[in-house]
Amino acid sequence: MDIIQTTIQYASWPIVVLIGLFLFKKPIREMISNLRSLKAGSLEASFTEGLSQQGLTDIQLMTIRSLSPADIDIFLLVSFSDSSQFNYSIGMDTVDFKNVVLRLQDAGLLEITSPKDAETNIRHNTTPIGKSIRAMLLSSTMRLLHTKK
Repeated sequence: MDIIQTTIQYASWPIVVLIGLFLFKKPIREMISNLRSLKAGSLEASFTEGLSQQGLTDIQLMTIRSLSPADIDIFLLVSFSDSSQFNYSIGMDTVDFKNVVLRLQDAGLLEITSPKDAETNIRHNTTPIGKSIRAMLLSSTMRLLHTKK
């Protein structure tokens, strides 16, 4: 009986937090998508400044802000190289992948070069803006990893 009481006492707050996150998922997502800067200890990042310096249109900015972490992960993979020798395969449905690539193209990050063969092999190049955004993402990540505690 003591074990059950202790378990409830210490496990109740994570359960409440998880329920809260689930109930407020949409407002939290909107709040994060509107996030302009982040400060944690001595680390400070301003996302709006970095994006606005890339020369993006308002529509491109809105599209980039709507990208999910999975979309950004795919962007980092597919923008690794524009070499015709660079090939990759992604374990996801072709239609879903094509939709992600189209969103990345709408954001001005990629340019699809083989629209006629898009059902089986989506060839693309990273745009200059895409290369800039990729470099910004990677350098921000490196700064985060090298920040002293």
